[in-house]
Amino acid sequence: MSKARDIANILSANTAIATDAELTSAVSAHATAANGHVGRGTTANRPVSPTLGDLYFDTTLNALIAYRTAGWEKVSQDPAPQIASISPTTAATTGTVVTITGSNFKSGLSVQFIGTNAVSYNSPVATFVGAGTATATTPELSVQYEPYDVKLINSDNQFAVLENCLDAGSTPIWGTPSGTISTIYEQSPLNTSVAATDPDGTSIIYSSSNLPGWITLNSSTGALTGTSPDVSSNTTYSFDITASDGVNTSSRFFNIVTNIFTVPSQPTIGTVTLSGNTATVPFTAPSSNGGQTITSYTATSSPGGLTGTVNQAGSGNITVSGLTTGTAYTFTVTATNSVGTSAPSSASNSVTPSYTGETVTGGSGYTNMSTYWQTNTPGNTSLATGGTPQWSCSNQGSYYGGSQSNSAGGTASFKYTLNGGNPLPAGTYSYSGLQYLSWDSGGVSHDGMYLWAVTPSEKKTIVNSISPPDSLNSQITKTGTFTLSSPSTVYLNWEIYDGSSATAMGGRVYNFTVTKTA
Repeated sequence: MSKARDIANILSANTAIATDAELTSAVSAHATAANGHVGRGTTANRPVSPTLGDLYFDTTLNALIAYRTAGWEKVSQDPAPQIASISPTTAATTGTVVTITGSNFKSGLSVQFIGTNAVSYNSPVATFVGAGTATATTPELSVQYEPYDVKLINSDNQFAVLENCLDAGSTPIWGTPSGTISTIYEQSPLNTSVAATDPDGTSIIYSSSNLPGWITLNSSTGALTGTSPDVSSNTTYSFDITASDGVNTSSRFFNIVTNIFTVPSQPTIGTVTLSGNTATVPFTAPSSNGGQTITSYTATSSPGGLTGTVNQAGSGNITVSGLTTGTAYTFTVTATNSVGTSAPSSASNSVTPSYTGETVTGGSGYTNMSTYWQTNTPGNTSLATGGTPQWSCSNQGSYYGGSQSNSAGGTASFKYTLNGGNPLPAGTYSYSGLQYLSWDSGGVSHDGMYLWAVTPSEKKTIVNSISPPDSLNSQITKTGTFTLSSPSTVYLNWEIYDGSSATAMGGRVYNFTVTKTA
């Protein structure tokens, strides 16, 4: 017989062996709260008239309860929560919603994130979704203390911890090197920027606590703008900028330099070319205008200090005239702004004007190279009784002096400057001159052709050609040579003379060629 049956026999009033019915009844009668036994059933089947201290296992609550002064109270502990995983495993920004998966989660739960510094950071929003799911919003978590543990705490204070499961993201990485990021002139606009990136792809926020007052920082783009102040000397402005991904930060030190206005830097000179005694000097604008617009450029020769100027801001060409034939020249170029003039450029290539000769060509009648004795315009053949002798030359010429009277005629001189007015170099020259009497009306006419060498102190005849015959349409060609021992300005001179008739008119046409032979 089983032990249960033996117990039933003992409890039975009969001495005979207990029946099964007697056994069931005995056990049921004994298993009562009064005898310290625990009843079991649903919440609805709890004992109706319990006694203080009665125990009951509530299958609805899946918990052991006891009847106390305040009523039935839970006295057993529920199974502790378990965390299986979280998602995502990286929370690069504050406010990331982390989903926690596990079991035995209860309503009213809370969540903490525990860093390697052993500090617990409470989730501002923890939500019970179901027994196996909860969500938690991350507070500000520094990458310095990652990885973080996730701790879920049920309302009965039972908890579960998943260790080293949450990464707080990465610190922003600067792309702009520390140091000077812009150099500008005073009272000038600033347009520069700094840049950093977040390895987790989070947007960067820029800030500064010590930015100069004239600079504005765009917190989204890192752009730095403003207008530099007026300064008395070159000034460096230093400040820090912090890049943040919302959680992690990285700071960097920067400078902006504001310079005072200065003269321009040196222009760059090009290859100088010659046309006769005039040089063309090309140049390129300097790399810096000193903060002020360049207004002009000046080319200067060496030797002689001859100059040419152009009024412009950019690159171009400058002409320098009046160079001495046979002299070697180099040139420099300077740039000028409102502050002053730059240092000169490096010296150019050397150029030397040369003179091989020239031809002065006249024509017929009263055009080109001709002298005439009348008061009206060239071509007017009417007789005149007064006025100043006239001169016309296709190249160059000017009235040199003389007088005329109605009674005795007069004389007049006209000159043409060889080599464009520039000195002829020392050497030997040959010449050939044609004199032509185009017309004459009465009286005795005389004209002559001369070469004059003019120095600062004197004028001397170096060639005196003969006069042509005084007959209408007569002509003569005169050739010869002359030598200059030093560079000299040389003039071709015509003289006209009519000495006997008040109505006389004289006209001459000349052709002249000079060639340097040695």
